Amino acid sequence: MTSSGAVRDSQRHDRGTHRANPLGALLAVLGVAGFCVSIFLNWTGAGSRTGVVDAGPGEQTLNGYDLTPVLPFVALLGVGLVIAVLYAYGKAAHGQHRGLSLVTMATGLAAVGLAVCYLIDPPGLGGAANNVTTKIGIFVALASAAVWSIGAGLFADQTEGDHHEGYDDTAGAGPVTGYAPTESTRVEPPVVR
Repeated sequence: MTSSGAVRDSQRHDRGTHRANPLGALLAVLGVAGFCVSIFLNWTGAGSRTGVVDAGPGEQTLNGYDLTPVLPFVALLGVGLVIAVLYAYGKAAHGQHRGLSLVTMATGLAAVGLAVCYLIDPPGLGGAANNVTTKIGIFVALASAAVWSIGAGLFADQTEGDHHEGYDDTAGAGPVTGYAPTESTRVEPPVVR
């Protein structure tokens, strides 16, 4: 075996020992899937029956897709982000890319914010703004977006080549156990005058 083959084997072994736990990424995937489903559920309703979750006779309802183009955009953005997170899990040295995980979490928080805004003040339907009710789609979106952002946050908290206990990065030293710096590896701080 050549020395480059030995290096590749040691890198492969090192890569396998400090992988990120995929639980957070899987929660983010479930949250995004739930949010995608929620945009096809009824979000608001207006008509003769107020405060009712299910549409009755004479009640006009709108799903998230018909309510605003922002909701499908956020859902599709979430799909793209979790695909990228899963790709990074397979390709990154430690199983994740922190920046990508944080962007996924921020987008999930924006989805939570959208759901809360529609829950607090649902937009009107035609001229029936005084008789608008919230429907099940908002609640599904809120729960799904919360799972999405929490999962992405948990995944972002995982190892990404971070300095962790028992590791010393001084001149590529590696694990602290059995390491004694020599004069050639010791770095002195610059003197400020």
